[in-house]
Amino acid sequence: MQYIKVENETLRLKLSELVKVTLKERQRLIKFGWPIGTDIREVILIVLVSTYLRWFREYRNGREGDNEAEPYRDQIESAYVYGISADGC
Repeated sequence: MQYIKVENETLRLKLSELVKVTLKERQRLIKFGWPIGTDIREVILIVLVSTYLRWFREYRNGREGDNEAEPYRDQIESAYVYGISADGC
């Protein structure tokens, strides 16, 4: 699991722009992230954990993609990406 985290951090640092996640990509992240449970906090790098959890709640409640009232919310939240911790791990 630690290797995946370091690899993801390395790849994320090479990106120069915000990562825009489509609805289909969100569904895939939820599908493969949910079995990980709370350990998702250790490997998620594209968005904040709170954004991922909101996506899951929307998916579970059947409101997925129903955020027209706040069209820029995901873009703002995507701007806050986890960086490498002080100890480099």
